[in-house]
Amino acid sequence: MKLKYFLLFIATLILILFFGCSKNNHEDVNESDSTKINEISKIIFGKTDSLKWSNFFFTHPKFSLNDSSIFFASQMNRKPYRYSVNTEKLTELSNSEVSAGKFFIVDEQNLVFYSINRDESKRVESYKIIKLDLESLEEKTLFRSTDRITDFDFHKAEHVISIVHRDSLVIIPFSEKSKQKIIKYTIDRNTIVARTINSESRLKIFEDDYVTQIQHLDENRFVVTGAKTGTFFYYANSDSLFKIGDYSAFAISENCNLIAGLRHTDDGLKTQNTEIEIKSLNSIQTVLYSIKSERALENFSWSYNGEKLICNSSDGEIIIYNFTYFY
Repeated sequence: MKLKYFLLFIATLILILFFGCSKNNHEDVNESDSTKINEISKIIFGKTDSLKWSNFFFTHPKFSLNDSSIFFASQMNRKPYRYSVNTEKLTELSNSEVSAGKFFIVDEQNLVFYSINRDESKRVESYKIIKLDLESLEEKTLFRSTDRITDFDFHKAEHVISIVHRDSLVIIPFSEKSKQKIIKYTIDRNTIVARTINSESRLKIFEDDYVTQIQHLDENRFVVTGAKTGTFFYYANSDSLFKIGDYSAFAISENCNLIAGLRHTDDGLKTQNTEIEIKSLNSIQTVLYSIKSERALENFSWSYNGEKLICNSSDGEIIIYNFTYFY
C-alpha cells in the first residue's frame, strides 16, 4: 500500500513539473515575441507629400485621431483650419484667433484651442480655452481670463484640460468621464515642476542649461531637451540623464515607440538647413532614418498610426513624410 501511494506521489510530481515547465516556456515565448513586436529594426521611406496654398501661411500641423484630416493654424489670419485628406477640401473652422500650435484634437467630434482676442481700441486682450464641435462648428468657451494662459494641455486618460493660470494649476473637466487627479509637468528654467491641485514638487534637470521641452513617458522616464546640451532620457528615481542626441527639439510617436530629433544649422541669423533623425526609443544608438532639408522645417508631429511625420516649412508649406516599418 505504501508503494502504491509513493508511486502516485511521484506521478503527480512529474505532471506538475511537466505543466509548470510548459507554462514557463510559453510565457518566455510571449515575452520574446512582445519585444520583437515593439522593436522596429528598419524604416523604409515611401514618399513626401506637400500642401501649399498661395494665399495662406500654415503652421503647427497635426493629424486627426484617425489620420483622415490635418489641422493647422494660419499665421495670416490666426484662425484654425482643417484639411480633408480624402476630399482635399480646406475648411476654416472658427472666427476666433488661435495661439499657433495651442490646439488639441480631443476626439473625432471636438477640437479645443487657446484663443487670444485683442481689442485694439481699448488695448485689452482676453484669453480663452474654446471647445469646437467639428460638425456644427459651434463654439463653447470653457475658460476665460484677462491674464495670459500658459502650459495648455489636454490629458486623454483623465479627459481634462489643464492650464497654468496665475502660477496655479487649473483643471477644466471636458466630459462626464473627467478625473481631477492629475500631475502636470511644466518647465521652470532648468527644472521640471510637477504640479497637482494641492501640491508642487521640483526635479532639477540641468546645472548650467535650460529645459526647453519635456515629455513624460512613464512613472520614471522623461524625455527632456536642453537649450545647449541636446535631448536626454531623465530617470526620476535615480536623478540621472542618458543622452539621446544633439537635438534642439523632438517629437515622439503616439505609442512612444519612435522619436524624431530635430537639428538646425544656421548662419547666426537664420536657419540654413534642417536634419531630422528618427530612432526607436528602445534602441537610441541606431538612426533608423535621416531626413535632410535645405529649408528650415519646424513644428513636427506624428500621425496617430505613427506612419507619417508632418511639419511645416518656414514659408508656410505643410510637408508629410510617409514610412513603412519592419520589426
